[in-house]
Amino acid sequence: MIKKEKLLKGLESLVILGKNKNPLLNRHISSSLFFSELKPQERKAILEKFQEISVAQAKHLVILGQIKEEILKSKKDVY
Repeated sequence: MIKKEKLLKGLESLVILGKNKNPLLNRHISSSLFFSELKPQERKAILEKFQEISVAQAKHLVILGQIKEEILKSKKDVY
């Protein structure tokens, strides 16, 4: 079991990590692709896959926010 306060802190940590991760990965991927000797089609495929991952990550952040709101509204203190 976990107390409400600890659960909310964990969720907040996940949200912060998720928000900071994509810009960092984007910079690294862009730099790597710039210096790589990949064909333009291969670069495009990698960027498209990264965009799919970014969209999924954004959806996860929304869901985490919804979970956090539900927990804040709840009177339960143990999960």
